[in-house]
Amino acid sequence: MLKLSRSSVAALALMVVASAAAAQEIARAPLEPMDQAIADEARIRTLETTPSRVRVSWHGVTAGVNGGIEPLRTYLARNGMMCREFEETTQLPDQALVVNRLACRDDKGRWHIVR
Repeated sequence: MLKLSRSSVAALALMVVASAAAAQEIARAPLEPMDQAIADEARIRTLETTPSRVRVSWHGVTAGVNGGIEPLRTYLARNGMMCREFEETTQLPDQALVVNRLACRDDKGRWHIVR
């Protein structure tokens, strides 16, 4: 059995947190405000109205910027909130990003991205 010192465990935990933060930063596409608004509206509309396994595409105002949202699974969380796992893709002129995410709807009907 491998034994680690407290300082090794702390260093490992710090590396995991830093890696997760870096992965989240990479997953965020740097969109222009108008493109971001289009992507956000498509995400909300898709989460609210689109069945699982149906992809909804969006096209930004900036050339070469587009994306899509595909709900993968819908379920009722233990806290009573409706949640949806979904895949979000963003295509930029110089890169493509694909992120699996989770959003839950609060009691006022607003969607919040949990991860």
